[in-house]
Amino acid sequence: MKKIILLFALFPLLMFSQESSGKLTYKNVIKVDSLKKSSQLYMLSRSWFAEKYNSAKDVIQFEDKEEGKIIARGSFNYNSNVFVYSNATKGHITYTLTIIVKDGRYKYEASNFTHQGNPENIVGDVSFGLITSDEECPYNISAKGWRNRVWRDLKEQIDGYINPIIISLNKYIASAVVKEEEKW
Repeated sequence: MKKIILLFALFPLLMFSQESSGKLTYKNVIKVDSLKKSSQLYMLSRSWFAEKYNSAKDVIQFEDKEEGKIIARGSFNYNSNVFVYSNATKGHITYTLTIIVKDGRYKYEASNFTHQGNPENIVGDVSFGLITSDEECPYNISAKGWRNRVWRDLKEQIDGYINPIIISLNKYIASAVVKEEEKW
């Protein structure tokens, strides 16, 4: 009887471990006490996009001041650090950056990281598509060892690119908070 109860207790854990970890996402909610109004946070977020990206108009796909939401789509170049087939995987990674503001806090979410290989490569591009949080590449692309090395490289480069963007956003809003506090 104890074995049956133990089996039923472990069954949900077994089911969970078989699921994919999902898309790679960076998100957090930041509390900002001194900027109480969501309209202030919205304008700061909008200003940050204008300063951070060459053309905020090209990057911002959706914005709703009433809802306090900005959705942007960005991209950056990917140059593989894995020597074999590096020209085929060389390309770009697109992503979505969403900022939602409410009174006294804002939430950022960077997700939908998608790799597109080099279409001009002689043997064709090698695209990994949507990057997930899986440790190993979930797609059946070439040999397992090679695809997992490229997969790790993709995720490392995403991490190296997106973390400074997040830090930039947080510093921008934090510096505005300090300026607001100095106005008293």
